[in-house]
Amino acid sequence: MTRKLTAMVALRNPENGSIEVFGPDAAVPDWAEPLITNPNVWADVEETDTTTAANTTTANDKAADEGEGTTTADANSTQDEDDTSETSGAIRPAENESKAKWVAYATSKGLTVPADATKAKIIEMLEAE
Repeated sequence: MTRKLTAMVALRNPENGSIEVFGPDAAVPDWAEPLITNPNVWADVEETDTTTAANTTTANDKAADEGEGTTTADANSTQDEDDTSETSGAIRPAENESKAKWVAYATSKGLTVPADATKAKIIEMLEAE
């Protein structure tokens, strides 16, 4: 079994200090794996199987089954369709989402986010776009 991301994750690269974003289709480099400590963003995937979303159990699914927290799909279901970018498919995070989600969203829109940018500054940069 290997692990695969189920959500977008933004990390600071310890080698050069840049913010790097990884998602479900990205190959996660060795340096990044130990830095991704949230179990809700990982899914176990059979290496020889072409796993589909229907037969992959994620930590988010388990938490939802147990009535804990909100899954990404639940949180994004209230977003307007106007918030979806036609080119990137990224959904704009809710105002109360984490800075990491805003960094991932801004990066998906082609913006370079300074390491010291606050969440408010990131939102401001996106609105100015």
